[in-house]
Amino acid sequence: YHFYHYGKYTYGRKQQSMKKRGFCLASVYRVANAEWSPLGQDHYTCLNQGISAGWGDTYNDALVCQWIDVSNYDTSVKPITDTLTTDDNPDSFLCEGKPVLAKTGDQIWIKTNFTTTCCSSQKTEGQCCSYDKENGANGTECCNGLPVYKRKCQYFDNYRQDNILKKEFTLGLDGNGQITDSCQYRSGSWSELRDCGFRLKRKWNYLSCVSPGDQVTLNVSLSSEALRKQQQYQIFRVCESSVQYKAGVACFYNNSLANVIVTDEWKLVKFQCPTKRADSQIEIGGHYSIYVAPYFEEDEHNATFIQWNEI
Repeated sequence: YHFYHYGKYTYGRKQQSMKKRGFCLASVYRVANAEWSPLGQDHYTCLNQGISAGWGDTYNDALVCQWIDVSNYDTSVKPITDTLTTDDNPDSFLCEGKPVLAKTGDQIWIKTNFTTTCCSSQKTEGQCCSYDKENGANGTECCNGLPVYKRKCQYFDNYRQDNILKKEFTLGLDGNGQITDSCQYRSGSWSELRDCGFRLKRKWNYLSCVSPGDQVTLNVSLSSEALRKQQQYQIFRVCESSVQYKAGVACFYNNSLANVIVTDEWKLVKFQCPTKRADSQIEIGGHYSIYVAPYFEEDEHNATFIQWNEI
């Protein structure tokens, strides 16, 4: 049940069969002593390690983030907008109130309907499948394992009221993501390091390389059209492609296979053909996608003119 009870993230309300779960813990602080300064940091985010190593990190080397699985949603034709729900402390394992102590001053522990090893009626391995019935929630019983206990607590009135947050969220077209969004409301790195203002050209969306793990070499240059329009620099980014979606994964700079500045001179771009993802029977590798963007973010809406060929 590790961390399972402290936060529940779900996406979807219209088709409950597609509702998935996941969570992410992130270290946050203001980068400047001002209200307008964003909460967050470049390195320890949910896109990277999640929570920084320190006194609050029992993992010592940072926590691997988990995500809501939305792979059952079909976004090959159009985007889908639905509700992203955050439910903090759904099973009341954290005492939002006053701890109930014994006469000796010791903490009182109460038994829950959870066990350390759970299974659902479909015998899903490793899934915790029961909800704490004292909170009135419905769920299947856990089986096997040892009982899980939580601290006895006198909860504040309406303590659950501010624990649930809902927000409309749009799943973009396959192959699109944050890096294809406008840079207008983004902050962070710019120029070739930025993760916004890119475009995925459909004919470059699902390209094949011969052997996963082998080196791929592309010869890249600006086209004559770019030079006529006085666009002297553009960015050429290579990302892994998903076999399941037959589309690019819209990778960030840190995860790109290659990321170069393109000029009017031909340049060799070398990268490793994506390999098979561990424990996946679908993502067997061997495919990549190309994203392009103007070098200067203020030109993000201008056309891009890049030509390339594989060597």
